[in-house]
Amino acid sequence: MSNNVWLTTFNFKDDFASTKRSSKDKDSDEWVDTGYFVVKDRSGNKKDSQNEDPRVTTSLQGIAKSNIDLARFLELLSKSLIFSEVNLRYSREKMYESLNIVEFEIETHLKSDL
Repeated sequence: MSNNVWLTTFNFKDDFASTKRSSKDKDSDEWVDTGYFVVKDRSGNKKDSQNEDPRVTTSLQGIAKSNIDLARFLELLSKSLIFSEVNLRYSREKMYESLNIVEFEIETHLKSDL
């Protein structure tokens, strides 16, 4: 963890929950809960999940003193033995009292070979 970065939220979401299927319509198509959205499965595949390998996704929200500090934090996460596919979802500069800060959200996956 960087000295100039603070996490405010750390959420976990696993793709194992997306294996549930339920019929929500009168026709024979099935609905699939992908974890983020419920979508109609028109593929004809009878897989338990849209993903081949269910994964644990993490969402990290927080603040940093600067964009440089956020970039260093992203680099540390990318080199981590725990996280893979580190993606910055957004960052925005804000004024908090008299300080310039950077709010951010990062999405990653936990490595499956742990």
